Amino acid sequence: MTAESAQVTREYLVILFYWVLLIVDGVAEAFWLSKKKGLGIVKTLAFSLITNLIGYLIGFSVLFVSVGVTLALAWDGTMGKLPFKGNEAAVLLVLVVLFLPTLLLLIKRVGLLFFKTANRSAWLFSLASSLIFWIVPLAITIGVVWVLSRI
Repeated sequence: MTAESAQVTREYLVILFYWVLLIVDGVAEAFWLSKKKGLGIVKTLAFSLITNLIGYLIGFSVLFVSVGVTLALAWDGTMGKLPFKGNEAAVLLVLVVLFLPTLLLLIKRVGLLFFKTANRSAWLFSLASSLIFWIVPLAITIGVVWVLSRI
């Protein structure tokens, strides 16, 4: 195995690890919700995995379009004409980072209503779940990448 193919394999393992963490996080969310609300595990598992999947599909679409527009503006040369003085990518990154957890929060809130599990603490649950779903797997994956880069 060459050094280049080992690097590619390592990159695929990190991506696989991230997706496994997302699934584990969704299952943990379902068990927590089942225990907290006294609902069946099948209902909470369906809620968790469906809302997370919808959030990721819409989120990746938004991210894909955002990056595509940024690249198109950069290739076109019109990025310099925008009012952000060369910081367009940073502004876009901040907007996406703020938008994606907010989107997932709203999807989870609608999911709670759809699955008839909503109560007065539903907004807090949606907020906590959305932040945990985005931050924990990403932070662990960044840690693993940092450790693997040192090897």
